[in-house]
Amino acid sequence: LRRTAETGAGRTTVLLSRLSPDHTVFAVDAGGSISAARNHRHFRAETVRFVEGVTQRTLPRHQFEGPLDL
Repeated sequence: LRRTAETGAGRTTVLLSRLSPDHTVFAVDAGGSISAARNHRHFRAETVRFVEGVTQRTLPRHQFEGPLDL
């Protein structure tokens, strides 16, 4: 997995931060989900980019740097 993306932040965010060198997360920090992922002991911040905001608005406008593997 070289380039991945997901909507919402949680356990999958932590997992993909370890498996993918370029992971994008589209989420709102509702209930502290982004904060919890960022503070998890296995989270690798250098591999993840958070696009914060309502997914219906942020995802359609986002320009990915190449094709996604997941």
